Amino acid sequence: MKNLLLIPAFLALITSAQAQTSTMKVKGEATVKAIPALMNVNIPLEAKQKTYEATSDELTITFNDLKEALIEAGIDKEKIKSNSMSINPEYQYIERERVLNGYVGSIRLTLELEHTQENMNAIVNTLKNEVFSFGYNLSFSLSESQKDALLNEALTEAVKDGENKAAILAEALGVKVIALDEVNYGYFNDGPDVFQPRMRSAEAYDMKAGGGEEITLNPMEMEIRKEVGLIWRVAK
Repeated sequence: MKNLLLIPAFLALITSAQAQTSTMKVKGEATVKAIPALMNVNIPLEAKQKTYEATSDELTITFNDLKEALIEAGIDKEKIKSNSMSINPEYQYIERERVLNGYVGSIRLTLELEHTQENMNAIVNTLKNEVFSFGYNLSFSLSESQKDALLNEALTEAVKDGENKAAILAEALGVKVIALDEVNYGYFNDGPDVFQPRMRSAEAYDMKAGGGEEITLNPMEMEIRKEVGLIWRVAK
């Protein structure tokens, strides 16, 4: 009989202990930055001739000449890519009649290079040649190794930030942090790809090839921001 009487008292003690335990949700945040290591060059080659064949031939010759010039300047041929080519008819209207005026063709040449002064000089000096005076676009981006390193650093710092906030809140509330119940990478993210870096757009530079002094560009830092949700068990 005594044992039966002890059971309700024991259950009451557990219920009382559970009632004194609460949870505290904290958002850990971190933003880390790095100067981008890659230089991305986009060069639109263009040709315009009366016939399709002539337009195609001019594009091919120009592309091959530019590729050869870049290689001679020290650019690795494996880095020289062309991901699009188009040749389209061009018309004009004469007395309300559409007349074929010729063909316009283009090839988009792209390069992804390490951002060094040597590579910068090779691009700028090659495109100073009036044969290649079609202009180009240059921007900067993080390398894959940079992205991985920054992501690891951002997550580590976000957890540290959450731990620090939890300690400050616990002291202000007069409670003790008992244990970490949950860490949720996607707690504050809408999409499933919670590891997707959120970076500022690369600084872009549009330049016309031509004369001038050696150019040195200093790209702005790019950033990755991460948030983690931390749920702590606390008690008085």
